Amino acid sequence: MISMRIKLNKDLIIKDDIYDYDELLGYFQDEIEYLGAETWIDDWDYLHCDVYDILYHSTCNIIVQIYDMLRSMDVFGKYCLCWGLISEYDIEHTKMRKGIYTEDILATEILFNSKFFNYRSEEEIRNYKPVDYGKIISE
Repeated sequence: MISMRIKLNKDLIIKDDIYDYDELLGYFQDEIEYLGAETWIDDWDYLHCDVYDILYHSTCNIIVQIYDMLRSMDVFGKYCLCWGLISEYDIEHTKMRKGIYTEDILATEILFNSKFFNYRSEEEIRNYKPVDYGKIISE
């Protein structure tokens, strides 16, 4: 299984008063499900996108389509607070720890994708601390 965990900045969405938080979260959930993932929202408002092995459909293909869709959306770049990848597969052959590969996708997007860094101050970018999703799982 490959999974993404996403958290939107609820405070900023409410402050901007352009979108309704629940509707925006539901929109992302619908778009992700359309591409083939199962989604659910936990008690801490994280959107989980789970892709399981399906005969004739590579989980990596589905997760890459979801990744490409999300990283190209201005609204996602602006309001994304956390975005991590968790996988049972050793994607990079070097980062596997305790049988799980994890990556903070947002850490990379903030540095290299204008849809993410244009909405953040230099101080926010400089002070961003990548999330250790492996630690979260093991707790």
